[in-house]
Amino acid sequence: GCRIWPPARLRREISGKGKRMLRLERVSKFYSGNGLVSTGFSKVDLEFDTGEFVAITGESGSGKSTLLNVISGLDSYEEGEMYIMDQPTSGFSREDLEEYRKKY
Repeated sequence: GCRIWPPARLRREISGKGKRMLRLERVSKFYSGNGLVSTGFSKVDLEFDTGEFVAITGESGSGKSTLLNVISGLDSYEEGEMYIMDQPTSGFSREDLEEYRKKY
């Protein structure tokens, strides 16, 4: 699968106590087509503070682009919850996501 660097415990030590910009709790993304369902990624937990620098690495097909598309609001997610500035996004409209992309 894809990997987040640095790990969460180390990111907090490096970045100090910044404001939490983004949090994913058990977020999953699935794709369906031709009667088949495939997993983009499954049950991801992440936290990113404002101003933090993070690298996402992994093999081809591990879910890096899918994760970034969900985080950016370009793609939806099917399970879990993504929070932006501690606000849940599961109820966001298309317009809300466009505003999020413009602002952040």
